[in-house]
Amino acid sequence: MTIASISSVEADHLDCYKDLGEIIESFRHFVSLLPSESDGGRLLIAHDGAHRREVTAGATCRVETIGFSPQADWVVGYDPETRRATLSQDRAVVAQWTMRVPGAHMAFNAGVALGLSLMVGADPRIAAASLCEFRGIDRRMQFLGEKQVSGGAVRVYDDYGHHP
Repeated sequence: MTIASISSVEADHLDCYKDLGEIIESFRHFVSLLPSESDGGRLLIAHDGAHRREVTAGATCRVETIGFSPQADWVVGYDPETRRATLSQDRAVVAQWTMRVPGAHMAFNAGVALGLSLMVGADPRIAAASLCEFRGIDRRMQFLGEKQVSGGAVRVYDDYGHHP
């Protein structure tokens, strides 16, 4: 089995690529390198934000989508107040966990990691428990502390590693 994932395709690294069209073509070429579905090729691609129709055009591997949209094959749920996240497939919750790091984008990334682990046979409860322990990486939404100010508190995060 050969599995790949694509979480987003955007106009980035334009020092290396001419434009978004060239980036999309590069991802399409990447997908074409995956084995066919009958030979175990699978792709997990974002339902939204990854130009999935263009990227997967002509793909022979199995293509599954993931995202917050109920139309995705794998649906990520996230409550920002509680940081509770879920991953569903075929309208059934397959795993749930509480995020230590905030943000819907982090829940999406965790959902992708969880979906990939389930594709290779991981136990959903063990995988979800592992996500509960993930504290993030240095300088990517790294919580530095909280300062009390009049009217409440200010939480300070370092996210320098993200598009400095």
